[in-house]
Amino acid sequence: MNARRVGLTPAGAPAQPDEQVPQHGATDARPLKIYVASRASIPARAALWRDLRDRHGARIISSWIDEAGEGETEDFADLWARILGAVEVCDRLVLYVEAGDFPLKGALIEVGAALALGKAVWVIGLGVVLEERSCRPIGSWINHPRVERIVLDATANDVAQAVGLGCQDPAGLAVTRR
Repeated sequence: MNARRVGLTPAGAPAQPDEQVPQHGATDARPLKIYVASRASIPARAALWRDLRDRHGARIISSWIDEAGEGETEDFADLWARILGAVEVCDRLVLYVEAGDFPLKGALIEVGAALALGKAVWVIGLGVVLEERSCRPIGSWINHPRVERIVLDATANDVAQAVGLGCQDPAGLAVTRR
């Protein structure tokens, strides 16, 4: 099993030049509605996304960030109905993952729903090492044509800010497509 630490670029893959992501609706100036999927069991993640939404005006529409603490969700069936409703109306789903976040659970359901609905998906990984063929620990689905891998060369806060503010091509990050 061959893996190397290069963000989300599989081991052995040729270096790809940075590619600009097309602007969302060139005449449409509204910020993108972003659904963020990440580990709900890490309190700092939900707090980060809430801060970007509440204090900085980011259009993050993930409702789980308001009830990510232990015991805060009263009805998980209702939560999942709201999650899938938000995924349905988002412009882009962003999966944010760090090396110690595996195994993922609910975030993979959210990504699958987004792909089934034809949504654009960004996978942003900080320190994540992918195996060459299987792309473990993320999985081979990362090769789906609507998935963009964001190779990080920044801090988690820089990335969160770029994503949360609806940037098309976060400054300082290399955007690669498959």
